[in-house]
Amino acid sequence: IACVPTFELDAIKHFFVHYKDLEPSKFVKAADWAGRAEAEVEVHRSVERFKAGAHCDTYATTS
Repeated sequence: IACVPTFELDAIKHFFVHYKDLEPSKFVKAADWAGRAEAEVEVHRSVERFKAGAHCDTYATTS
């Protein structure tokens, strides 16, 4: 992330903030950029939420 120009980060964030603007009752709450450690923690939490969900039986998980 540190190597990505600020303009590019702003453009990406702008996209994610506004891409649902035309869909009624939908919105996006954008967060700030974080580093690798924070991203790895979030990926791990997301995998755990996925495994705990009812839809998990449909997919094979390995670990």
